[in-house]
Amino acid sequence: MRLGLSRFRTISARTRILGLTMFVVVVALAASVALFRFVIIRDQRASNDRRLVQEADEFAELIAVDRPLAAEPSGEYARRILARYLSTNVPDGDEAFLAIVGGVPILSSSDAPAALDDPAWLQRVALSSVSTIEAVNTAAGDARVLNLPLVADGQVIGQFAVAVWEAESLARIDRAVRVAAAISAAVTLAALAVAWSTAGRVLRPLRALADTSRRISDSDLSERIPEGGRDEIGSLIATFNDMLDRLQRSFSMQRSFLDDVGHELRTPLTIVRGHTEIATKPESWDASRPLILGELDRMARIVDDLLGLARSEQPGFVNVRPTDLEDVVAHALQRARTLSERDFRHDGCPALVVLIDPQRIDQALLNLVANAIRHTRPDGVVAIGAAAEDQHVRIWVRDDGVGIAPEAQERIFQRHGAAGPHGPTGAAGLGLSIVAAVAAAHGGSVTVASSVGHGATFSLLLPTEPTE
Repeated sequence: MRLGLSRFRTISARTRILGLTMFVVVVALAASVALFRFVIIRDQRASNDRRLVQEADEFAELIAVDRPLAAEPSGEYARRILARYLSTNVPDGDEAFLAIVGGVPILSSSDAPAALDDPAWLQRVALSSVSTIEAVNTAAGDARVLNLPLVADGQVIGQFAVAVWEAESLARIDRAVRVAAAISAAVTLAALAVAWSTAGRVLRPLRALADTSRRISDSDLSERIPEGGRDEIGSLIATFNDMLDRLQRSFSMQRSFLDDVGHELRTPLTIVRGHTEIATKPESWDASRPLILGELDRMARIVDDLLGLARSEQPGFVNVRPTDLEDVVAHALQRARTLSERDFRHDGCPALVVLIDPQRIDQALLNLVANAIRHTRPDGVVAIGAAAEDQHVRIWVRDDGVGIAPEAQERIFQRHGAAGPHGPTGAAGLGLSIVAAVAAAHGGSVTVASSVGHGATFSLLLPTEPTE
């Protein structure tokens, strides 16, 4: 049983569907044809029985008005009454009338399909005192025979028999059944051809799905299956393409993360390794130890930034809620004062409640503050402020530092797009990328206004209503 099921599963889906469908159709048609033949034969036999009963009723009416004459022998009466009946009633081509006296046929209609001369039947009929309908075997095949006793003065003096042969009607029925079977077979073959073609069209997207799945690899996830209609197959294809989109984004995030790790950690690891190799004496170790610890701190910050960027591309990166904008600016300014000695200032903020993620906005502002500290003098100005603009709110961090050249302003928000070489604070070019990611996750953007020697102002432009 399991072997048969295993072999069945190796057959193509198209063949299995058509095979099962045709099996059901053929069985149903065969049963229908057989039932059709049974019903027609039953109805034909019922019709024949009604013909027999009609003839018997007409004969009974005749003998009711034509009684035996005085001292008339029973054989003569049977012959006379049957002759009279035959003179007024002509049997059909498949019918015959017969008079029987003492188990011997004495008179029958002409042109009967065959003689009713079965001895066993004649003997049985001679003893019968009730009407019966039974099948009698003859040279022309089976006949349906109604036997009607002839009764005179309370005595059975003979039998009147009416026979209908079924061979011709059965032959007509068989011809009709064969025609019906041939038509059913032709229709079945036509339906098979149509179903085979339709199944091929229906399953074609699934074959395309399988072929595409075999061609896809982790190095190329760009191929997609052309979308079809809005049926179940079309829904499956759309779901499969959506899955490929998610996989492609996931693989892209992984590759980007690994590229970032390799790009950002290579320099501090080289520095740590170099200083570790030359620190062979206590005095050289004392000189290298602060630098090694600084590089390790820098690597820790880089790892945190990389994880933040990786999370920014995943759902649920931000969790917006109604937030007092003044609290966000005040909290960012308070934390900024703990980072370094600068002239930190508050540029003002409207009393406004906005739908934002305060933790992510605070993270972005501190990255902007850290960037400003790296590019300003110890007595330089770093300010934080906010303002409402149409359907947006703008939060900025400005400084009076060295500024940014116009050609560098387009790339500073990209990964590894720092405007200049890393300074002593270990800038890795990821902080502004995180700011851009936070702004994008809120449905907003980040801009910079700067010129060389005149500081820079970084602004987060956020919608006052959350986006999808």
